Amino acid sequence: MEKEFRELLSMIGNKLPVKEPEKSRILLEIASDMSDTYELLLSQNKTPADARGEVCRRFAFSESELAELSSVYLTSWQRVFSAINHIISSPVEKVIFLAVMFLVAIISGRYFFSTGFFRLGNIFSYLSLICLLGSVSIFFKKLYDLFVRRDFEIKRLRQGLSFLEFSGIIIFICALQILLEKTVSVSAKLVMLLQDILSPVTDAGTATFYGEILKWGIDLSLLEINMIIMLMLIIFMRFLLENLISRIEQAAAELIMQVKK
Repeated sequence: MEKEFRELLSMIGNKLPVKEPEKSRILLEIASDMSDTYELLLSQNKTPADARGEVCRRFAFSESELAELSSVYLTSWQRVFSAINHIISSPVEKVIFLAVMFLVAIISGRYFFSTGFFRLGNIFSYLSLICLLGSVSIFFKKLYDLFVRRDFEIKRLRQGLSFLEFSGIIIFICALQILLEKTVSVSAKLVMLLQDILSPVTDAGTATFYGEILKWGIDLSLLEINMIIMLMLIIFMRFLLENLISRIEQAAAELIMQVKK
């Protein structure tokens, strides 16, 4: 990278109103934009000196502009996981958190297949399962890219992570939809049973009424617990990938600052 760009990036880094690892991520985005702009200007028959000067002028941000850029470069989900990273800041805390999440995942996986999920499931639970399987495949692909292929290309580091975030939202919506559907499906039956109970009272009618409520509660609980398990698994995978990628981004940002022309 050009010396002028490194100096400008260093100044931008000092003024950015965010902490690590967000700062490294934003600096890498700005560095990539600088390089793209520089190459574009050269393709327009600008001299290298003129192109460098133009890039430096375009990216000489004020503090207020950097504050706006910070909100643009960081998505809502990145802010959420960054906040979690700040809360769980020390390596020991992160190891404990990941260990607990992994233990929950193992126990949950056994529980998942031992319950009546597939017997009680509907289109929303199956859609959630598809999202989970897709997220698991992306998770292992990212681990393969990082640890086997050693692919640390900055522009590809976060590819696929948005699917995990999207899957989490879909599973949450499906959980609410299952709650609504199960409630509606049992409502008409409960109203009819309640009418029987309000007429000459019979023990059988009362027992049937409470039996239906109990059955509805058990079936709904089994489905909702499994949906929560899916959501926790996705949060675990997303958190782990966020930590791995953030370390790579910080190392890449430091390398850019150190590389000489």
